[in-house]
Amino acid sequence: MTRLRQSRLGASLDGHRRRHELASVEAFCIFIGYPRSGHSLLGSLLDAHPEMVIAHELDVLTFVAAGWPRRALYSRILNHDATFTESGRQWFGYDYRVPGQWQGRVSKLRVIGDKKGGKTTERLGARPDLLERLRRTVEVPVRLVHVVRSPYDNITTMARRSGQTLEQAAQRYFDLCATVARVKQEVPATDVLDVRHEAFVADPRAHLARACRFLGVEPSDAYLDGCTGAVFSSPHQTRADLAWSPALVDLVAAQAAGYDFLGGYSYAEEQRPT
Repeated sequence: MTRLRQSRLGASLDGHRRRHELASVEAFCIFIGYPRSGHSLLGSLLDAHPEMVIAHELDVLTFVAAGWPRRALYSRILNHDATFTESGRQWFGYDYRVPGQWQGRVSKLRVIGDKKGGKTTERLGARPDLLERLRRTVEVPVRLVHVVRSPYDNITTMARRSGQTLEQAAQRYFDLCATVARVKQEVPATDVLDVRHEAFVADPRAHLARACRFLGVEPSDAYLDGCTGAVFSSPHQTRADLAWSPALVDLVAAQAAGYDFLGGYSYAEEQRPT
């Protein structure tokens, strides 16, 4: 028996044991987009809500492709989230803890999901059927959160973390943009939330409240206060960390112009929150 099949059996048993807790789920959330775009911050803040569990980097579509049933999938998400919280919620040098809130636990489970935007998007690019398979598996509305960051900063950070050249990272970035654009065309506009990372950091309270309501839950003042205190004061502009050639700057600008969700970004000027 493979490890995935063994873990599926254990998750199915755990899901059956927790069936009453899982019965209250009203929506499923996945992130689409790009690595190093700010997904981890928003995912961890949503996970701090008492009625939501958003796993960190689970790669849920792997389990959907393998045919995991709903309760097993939910059990895997809950246990993954609890383990990440117990380990301290540290990721690539960042601390994603929100003291005094609900990370790793819930009062009533209404929204469940996974934050792995880049890999989820790659999987949807290779297997467009996985989104419909996810819908059939979870049997609740699927909501998609799309976090956008300046392509110049996003590509720079992708290159630094992966060891790729800027040109290679830019190619991967725009491959993901193409998949995001296709997915956005195929689903109702009401099922996708676009979040600009720079705008979120500038006014986390307003944008987090908007994200909560998009997912169908209400944010309390205590929750918003706690999460706002966990957000850094300004977005990190990493484009200066690597040498961008004028030709690559122009190429990225030309490609970005083909996507309305990248409108307003430029290499030379700091992005204004919108």
